[in-house]
Amino acid sequence: MDDGGQGTGKKGRSAAYVLALTLAALLLAAGSLAAAYGWANSGSASEQRELLVNGEPVTEEELALYVSRNRALVADYFRQAYGAEYSEEFWAASFSGEVPLLKLNETVKEQLVRTKVELRLAKRAGVEENIGYAHFLERLKIENERRAAAAARNEAVYGPTRLDERSYYFHELTLIRQAVIEAMLASGALSIPETELKEQYEAYRALAAEAAGTTVAQWASLAYGDAAGVPTREQAYERMGELQSALSPGGAMKETAAHLGIPVVSATLSETTRRSYALDHPLAISAIDGMEAGETSDLLEENGAFHLIRVEKRTAAEEREYEEVRGSLAERLAERQYERLVEAEAAAALVQWDDEAAAARIGRTLGAE
Repeated sequence: MDDGGQGTGKKGRSAAYVLALTLAALLLAAGSLAAAYGWANSGSASEQRELLVNGEPVTEEELALYVSRNRALVADYFRQAYGAEYSEEFWAASFSGEVPLLKLNETVKEQLVRTKVELRLAKRAGVEENIGYAHFLERLKIENERRAAAAARNEAVYGPTRLDERSYYFHELTLIRQAVIEAMLASGALSIPETELKEQYEAYRALAAEAAGTTVAQWASLAYGDAAGVPTREQAYERMGELQSALSPGGAMKETAAHLGIPVVSATLSETTRRSYALDHPLAISAIDGMEAGETSDLLEENGAFHLIRVEKRTAAEEREYEEVRGSLAERLAERQYERLVEAEAAAALVQWDDEAAAARIGRTLGAE
């Protein structure tokens, strides 16, 4: 496989090499590898060892997406937990026995195993025939060509005229997941008994007084990317961190964010609009669901942007009849059933994850950023 190092410069390649060697050494010291004859001696042969989940390869591009997705979050974890400052030595340093590079490796591995399991379920359900990453890139190319052609004809284009690889990838995964649940319900692979639905309805009635009806939230988002005038991921993370630090309890988010050039929208989440928001921002909606009025979320990263959300107010939902809520209850129970299925499949997945090969690839990604 092409090592992807061309164009990153000598310094970037050197950083990647050192990071890979360091991770291999740390894994050896932790007893994770059986012999000390490792990556440094095997060179490119180690890099060529595939990372597989149920026989499906994890490409270098996929691994890089998940490294980029979790890089800032892992760094923030060590900043919050240990007061760690970012430096050239950060990824290989040990903080009370925890090493950022090892944590990033395990986080990426866990998420990729889950993604590969979900894509396999999509193929089994007939939602996606080709689940390889190359096919995804082909679809991205077609979508960007469609958007560019529409823009040239002065037609409405929802969202940017050109989608970046990362945001499109995770958006597609969300859509595929919803389609799989619907397909599995239709085929009977997922089945919600009427007795269970009625039990859930009774629980809904009992909690109706406390249930969230409509939620109004102030939602600050700052996208990042490679385009001119758009902040890099690191710049976006720093500015959103400044906003998080500057917010005072009860203070106006819009005014504070305006000084930092961060856009804020007022989002009203009802039973209808919540589903639409959840398709594109499942992580953010999950955070909102767990917040009370007046609370502010942690800094979130999703769909190529950082988000900070404050719940302004919640209004109680009115109790509704069984037939009115049966559909939404069935969807919720189907999602839970699907989650249990994914967890079981992930636990049983045949995972071939060569830590040395992963180290080489993660090192290149970190060294190039």
